Amino acid sequence: MKKGVWWFATILCVLTLFIIINHFISNLNDEIVPESELPSATNEVEELFQLKEENNDDVTQLYIGIYHGYLAVFRGIPSDGKVIEQTDIPIGPLPEHEISILESGVPFASEAEKYSILEGFHFPK
Repeated sequence: MKKGVWWFATILCVLTLFIIINHFISNLNDEIVPESELPSATNEVEELFQLKEENNDDVTQLYIGIYHGYLAVFRGIPSDGKVIEQTDIPIGPLPEHEISILESGVPFASEAEKYSILEGFHFPK
């Protein structure tokens, strides 16, 4: 192949790669959701703490339980609570007695207590 044709083919390949990469990056940017638009379960939990303090109401009880094989934060009573925050902590590696405790619900009264409980299940001693 002649030297001029080889350079032309190389430049054409580089330009094609540039166009493909640019197209891929622009599609990624379209799919990125700004953090301000993401729902925040932590805000909902903080609002519930405020409601609980204002009303001293058991309806806003918060507890940690099991949802689809993972630990989750619930609001309400353990027999009929609503999931308000899911975690990525699986119950599979937990001992049976801890799973039965979680099935009954582990109540907590503050964010610090919630994280302490979750950390204990995530990093068992």
